[in-house]
Amino acid sequence: MYIGVWQVSGGDLFDRVTSRVEQCQTVSESSLAEIFRNSIISLEGIHKRGFIHRDLKLDNILLVSDSDNSPVKIIDFGFMCQVPTGDCAIRTRQLCGTQGYLAPESTYDIKEYSVKSDIWQMVRRACIIVFAFLSLFIFQVL
Repeated sequence: MYIGVWQVSGGDLFDRVTSRVEQCQTVSESSLAEIFRNSIISLEGIHKRGFIHRDLKLDNILLVSDSDNSPVKIIDFGFMCQVPTGDCAIRTRQLCGTQGYLAPESTYDIKEYSVKSDIWQMVRRACIIVFAFLSLFIFQVL
């Protein structure tokens, strides 16, 4: 196991989105797409090593800089686990993750976590960002 330390000055994605919305500042579609693409690439690296994160949310994505096209770092691996070779998912009774981001299969009595769960959380996160900025755009037009 390795521990990496980076100096990041852009804050987390939740703070970036909320501060932009509060200040009525938009972010370009291409910048949002780049942040999402970088997040997917980072998540792919975790999955290729046989791990699942299980707690992807806006607060767990750090932006390296204040730039709109900032690279990202995924953090908070407290719920991360390794998927045994050949298995598609981990089944447990323990709830892992943040309520608003959980994949449906993670809410049953026997919870199931897989690469698909991580992708669900990533897409859920993207929907929240897009909704926040679309709402801002609509209110600016009105």
